[in-house]
Amino acid sequence: MIERELKVYYINDFSAIKSNFQNSGIIFTSAIDLQGEFLKNIIKAPKNYCIDISNWIESLNVHRDSIHGMEGLLNTIPQEVMFVCEEKLYLIAMEIFRHVFCAYSFLNIVSVNESSAPILNGDSNKKKITDLTNDELDAFLNYINNNLIGHSRFKRELDIRLRTFKLFHKLEEQKLFSIFLMGESGIGKTEVGRLMHKAFGSKTVFCKISFGNYSSKDSLNSLIGSPRGYMGSDTGELPMKIELSDVGLIVIDEFEKADNPVFNFFLDLLEEGKFTDSQSNVYDLDGYIIIFTSNLTPENYKKRLSPELRSRFDYVCQFQLLNEEEKKQYTYKRIENTLQKFESKLGVSISQEDEQRLYNIDYSLNNLRKINRSIKDRFAEIAKKYIE
Repeated sequence: MIERELKVYYINDFSAIKSNFQNSGIIFTSAIDLQGEFLKNIIKAPKNYCIDISNWIESLNVHRDSIHGMEGLLNTIPQEVMFVCEEKLYLIAMEIFRHVFCAYSFLNIVSVNESSAPILNGDSNKKKITDLTNDELDAFLNYINNNLIGHSRFKRELDIRLRTFKLFHKLEEQKLFSIFLMGESGIGKTEVGRLMHKAFGSKTVFCKISFGNYSSKDSLNSLIGSPRGYMGSDTGELPMKIELSDVGLIVIDEFEKADNPVFNFFLDLLEEGKFTDSQSNVYDLDGYIIIFTSNLTPENYKKRLSPELRSRFDYVCQFQLLNEEEKKQYTYKRIENTLQKFESKLGVSISQEDEQRLYNIDYSLNNLRKINRSIKDRFAEIAKKYIE
């Protein structure tokens, strides 16, 4: 009896996977075609075929009386043929065909990852959402949808609201677009900004200000610079990072830790679409996206921020904790990206057994930073014998 590995893919990556196989001369087909002359061709040239058994699994999960027949058919096919299925079905597949598949692994072929952000044009100085063509905006949003795990409601509404902003900016009725994201620490709020920065294809500094690093005293001076004649630095963090970045995007982290002068500053900024630093330099943020993140609850959000400031945010959303399946999906993507970098930069492949150990982490953790730390610790432990 042949024991083989099952390859697993994410449904968002299906088109890219199919295209990749076709470009490589491999015929990518469904298991429902495993009959007649086509089956004979597969047996004659097994390396030329990849079979997707997702439809089989969905059917067999309901009607299990056909399992033995299909298991027998699979065992007649040479081991060189690759079998794949959709991510949500792989556990069922491994249970139904436990005598056929000895292991599973995730395909390294993905449509979007950290190294394949869409190439967007923007204007000559700053890449802005308002300068994108419709096709470029589609690519931008697809990148966010495929790389931000969970938060499906946010992704749906972001699509609608960014398209609306682009329209009303063209009508000269809206200068910038502001988002306020609240929720527990480590669930992906700041990741939204990082992904947007990457989606623009930028290689410059990510414009992020964290008020967790500020003391309440003189925080406005730290943000936009100290007045003329003031002892200390006259350069603010915000103007400096705007100058260093080629993207019309600003992320303000831990906004609830700012003080009233800073709140008033952003109240004016969101109203006017521009600000003046301590040296009287004017920064026009026309076409910018500004993302504010906070660990506040909805109740404390209303207590901490004034009604006037709250009314300035174009979109307010509470992020929820990821469920177990979403945490697994996040973990698998992180591990696959790390494996790709390990193999491409060091030229070393990890054994199948060690690769499976990477996925055996604690999925009860709710903080993605802790999950990342767990992945790094496990990877460092396994990688020792490959790089020593």
